[in-house]
Amino acid sequence: GYMVAKWLGGDELTKASAVWWVRLFGTGLPCAIFLFFFYGFLGRVTSSPMARDLSFLALSLGSVFLGYSYLFASHSTSAVAAGGAFIILAHFHRQKRDGFRAETKRERTGAWLLAALAGFLTAGCTALEYPCLLFSVAFSVYALVAIRPLPRILAFGLGALVPTLLVAHFQ
Repeated sequence: GYMVAKWLGGDELTKASAVWWVRLFGTGLPCAIFLFFFYGFLGRVTSSPMARDLSFLALSLGSVFLGYSYLFASHSTSAVAAGGAFIILAHFHRQKRDGFRAETKRERTGAWLLAALAGFLTAGCTALEYPCLLFSVAFSVYALVAIRPLPRILAFGLGALVPTLLVAHFQ
């Protein structure tokens, strides 16, 4: 966010404008993107539009999700990572249950990249907040069940390696 602000705004940034840009790119946009995908996920897992809409509103407006994202608390961003990982793994599980097989090269590449993203988000929720390790372990076990064919687990592992190495470097 700071780099974009520097690129758009020139050399001088006030503290208030720098904080605004970092808040926008560091927490605001990731949370908004997650809410977009979460709404679609709710539409797939429930047949009731009212249940979908009430669940979405409860999370987005009736919880501390938005407030924490504005306070730079990593609670919201780790929730985004955990929720995103779960949505992707549920997608793979649903495809496995329905007997879907990626036939074309484009479908196989997309599934490989999606598995890598699931791994990145699974490890990312712990990278953002260490107590989320329990989620990362649970999602890793779920990935072993949900992601098929099994060699695609390698993509999950490679995606998980990125946040893991960043935390290792930080430590």
